[in-house]
Amino acid sequence: MSFHDIIQAPICYATLRESTDMIRCERCGCAWYSSVNQRDRYLPIHMKVCTTPDYEMIDQLDIEQCYDKLLGVLELKCDFDHNTAALLFKFNELAKIEGHKKLRKRSKVAKNLNDISFEFRELLRINFRSTDLLTKAWSCPGIPQFVMFVELQSLTYEGLLILHPKGRPNFQNSEEDAQFDKKYNMHYDTSGDWIGCFIIEFLILSSVEHSIDSDLENDGTGKLLCNDHANASRTRIGQIFSNLILRNSLKEALFPVPGLILNIAESHGREFINLLNLGIFPGILEWADQAYSLRTLEIIRHSEIINALDENILLIILTECCHALEFPPWQLKNDVGNENIKDCCKEIVVSIFSNKLVQIVDLLLKGMSQQLEKLIPDWRASSCFGQKRIILAYLHELVELESNVMDITPETIMLWIDQWKHVSTDQRKRFAQRVMDSNSFDNWILKCEYMQN
Repeated sequence: MSFHDIIQAPICYATLRESTDMIRCERCGCAWYSSVNQRDRYLPIHMKVCTTPDYEMIDQLDIEQCYDKLLGVLELKCDFDHNTAALLFKFNELAKIEGHKKLRKRSKVAKNLNDISFEFRELLRINFRSTDLLTKAWSCPGIPQFVMFVELQSLTYEGLLILHPKGRPNFQNSEEDAQFDKKYNMHYDTSGDWIGCFIIEFLILSSVEHSIDSDLENDGTGKLLCNDHANASRTRIGQIFSNLILRNSLKEALFPVPGLILNIAESHGREFINLLNLGIFPGILEWADQAYSLRTLEIIRHSEIINALDENILLIILTECCHALEFPPWQLKNDVGNENIKDCCKEIVVSIFSNKLVQIVDLLLKGMSQQLEKLIPDWRASSCFGQKRIILAYLHELVELESNVMDITPETIMLWIDQWKHVSTDQRKRFAQRVMDSNSFDNWILKCEYMQN
């Protein structure tokens, strides 16, 4: 699909939601409204910039010309105009073409585009401190479509999604896993940050009252704005942060997100629960070495949060916390800091058990019987996630041995969690058979044998 089509895709310029029945702006062909009231409210702002993008001119641009025009819009006008979104779409399209040409050129392309991204972010910080300017920017032809629909995955993941559409291949040992990662450079490809930094910056600026500064510790913090664009911006950030591909593709771009999530958790409980139900918990855990995410974990353990979450999300949180105790996904090297995070994970597991004791057996059985990776639209290793779920079978067996489930204490749950690391591979095989299909189980056995040798 060309950017001409995407830039005219139906999305309400007031609420930033998709709908099948909307009113279209006949003048520019890009703006849509979900109701007459929304149109009447936002159309006066939109009319200031309502002009059909110059598609023919933009189609002729190369990447340097496209970049020069974008800088001209942001530097000279300190504003967005009717061509800005089309230029951003074209620029991103050309950047990916350049990046895909030859792998050896990718590092140079990435450096140039990261420099460009940095300039764009600085211009946003300087120019878009006014809510009025941001509202006008959201009204420009194609800007909502660009911010909400543009593909943000790295070049590596774009290729992998084509080569392996069903997900990461199952390998028989960790060496083959490592060779696969090395071949595709999955963890070091920063090409997603090219446009991702710009998108996240724009969404953050639309969410909080003040501009952010990556050199300061208060990224993503500040008084939360409460309007349609701010609410939609935070939901979009939640969707991005919930996606494993995008978390792996956007390294630098996501830097302010943990601070924003903590900000929401502390001041807008219902919105925070909605974000958790989107699936942001694995991202919070991966960023737990940042103080903001650790404080967010401390909030999640509260009963009012646990009791408000969807069962499938509770299962993911339970599984991820238990797995993280053995294989921490965060990067912290400090032993004391690691123990603090692990203690918080244990407290979340205890909170889930304590608040769901009546239905804990059914909850564990549900987690054991389904492929949780299918609940999240991510490209991930099914065998790895199956391995994470082994502990659910272990916990289920221990619960079943109790004569009265309601007598299970927090101290008992803590003991079970601590004992898990001492369960041998042979013992784990019995639990693995209860949560994996035969193919995944065979692959898991081969990996275990490889690790023991």
